[in-house]
Amino acid sequence: MGFIFGFGYGIIENKKVKKMGFNKIVDKTWQIIIKIFCVLFVFSFSYIILGAVFNRAVYSYVPLFLIGFIIPFFVLLFSLYKFAFSASDFFKKHFKLILLSSALLMFVVQLIFINILRFTPQFDLETIYNGGITWAEGGKFTEYDSSTCHSDYFYIFPNNLGALCLFAGLFKAANFFGLTDYFFVASVFNAVLFAGTFIITALISKRLFGINSAVILIAIFLITPPFYFIAPVFYTDSLSLIFPVASIYLFLIGKDTKSVPLKLLFFILSAIIIALGGLIKMTVLIAFIAAVIYLLVTSRWRSLIAYAVIGAVVLVACFGGFDRYMYATHLDREKAETMNTPIYYWLDLGVHGQGTYNNDIYWLSRNTEDPEERKELLKADIKASLDELNIDGVINLFSAKLARAFGDGTFALSDFLDDSPKKASVIHDYITYDGEYYLTYKTWCTAVFFAALVLMLFSVKAVKKHKELLIFLGAIFGIMLFLMFWEINSRYITTFIPFIFISASAGIKELTKTVDKLIVKKT
Repeated sequence: MGFIFGFGYGIIENKKVKKMGFNKIVDKTWQIIIKIFCVLFVFSFSYIILGAVFNRAVYSYVPLFLIGFIIPFFVLLFSLYKFAFSASDFFKKHFKLILLSSALLMFVVQLIFINILRFTPQFDLETIYNGGITWAEGGKFTEYDSSTCHSDYFYIFPNNLGALCLFAGLFKAANFFGLTDYFFVASVFNAVLFAGTFIITALISKRLFGINSAVILIAIFLITPPFYFIAPVFYTDSLSLIFPVASIYLFLIGKDTKSVPLKLLFFILSAIIIALGGLIKMTVLIAFIAAVIYLLVTSRWRSLIAYAVIGAVVLVACFGGFDRYMYATHLDREKAETMNTPIYYWLDLGVHGQGTYNNDIYWLSRNTEDPEERKELLKADIKASLDELNIDGVINLFSAKLARAFGDGTFALSDFLDDSPKKASVIHDYITYDGEYYLTYKTWCTAVFFAALVLMLFSVKAVKKHKELLIFLGAIFGIMLFLMFWEINSRYITTFIPFIFISASAGIKELTKTVDKLIVKKT
């Protein structure tokens, strides 16, 4: 009996040892992959930053002038971190007050600028804005038509139906309270969303990297000029800003919660927020993918299965339910299948010129009523363009596109702010494309943003200690890969700017450690 027991125990222990050995191999493999990713990340974004500074075919920056702007902001943030470190007790005691006061300051300034920066929404923004008004006031949003907005817009571009519904609900609520200044209502709502984004982003930084890093994150927000003017730019880029950070904040809480029911609750809430954000802007889903990959590389198998399954179910239910509602109640599915723009349209835009909007390609996508023929036309055009470019041309194209995507610290707010402003002001001389001082304003904005990007690069040194950084760096890398192949615009990265700032708040900590070590070595 003793022999049998001993033999059986030996087999079990041997299995455990084998399992432990297998886990070690898996962990080692993931560690190698993470290191490769970090190297690739630093190389890619170093290349992108240098390309944006020195590639004058993309942006007309004067390199020395721009670098001269970047250095003071870099020194400012570094000095502030050192001060926050020396006065950490003060910041710990008053952090909530500092955070709420900063959020309130930005909110109030945004409110002040709403009337000053009023403009006439056109094209895509006009469609979701005026379509929302029409629907809220009892009409059919498909009846709205203008010189810059086709009545069949939502058949051609159904990707903006989520934002349309958001505005319709918001304006109906405003009507209930007797509010009919819809521009002001939409702007205030956008300002509230931004305030929420600001607070949640700082809380994530505090949770992961401590008070001092969170103070730096707050400072980066405060010295980023476009965020004071963002309220009236209530398009999908800014409307979706809160969803990735809110979802990941809930995910982080759920991940660290020991109670299984609470963990599942936080995962469900995280998935719901991601799904709602995805209805407004599809790239929000990159945050969910990044969280799943994080769970995979850290071998959190139970959480991985739970979050992936919950997310998949919620996304299918949300998108499926929304699709069924819209086409059963407001739109004709057969007409939609005929008129919907195929995904190849945006891919085709991405391989012509510098990857920006091209009117000729738009009309090519509308060249025929047959959806299959439309796809084939676009696919053929993509192939022809790539054949013409060859390998060097493709590399140059990708370089130019990514420099454009990450090289404009104004986040292209003037795509909207210069659309028939209601009244001219001194502010317009700075923030609109044809403004007298726009280049100075743009250089300032880009210098602040590049300082944050450089700090973000240092954050890879913290990945070993703070694996959660892989979520933010992974999402940033994900949007970079996406934009390599998609139509390009510098405002398309807006949704993930909070992730860049979170990473920068970790990077400042690592930069300070590096500088301190160098000083100690020299002395």
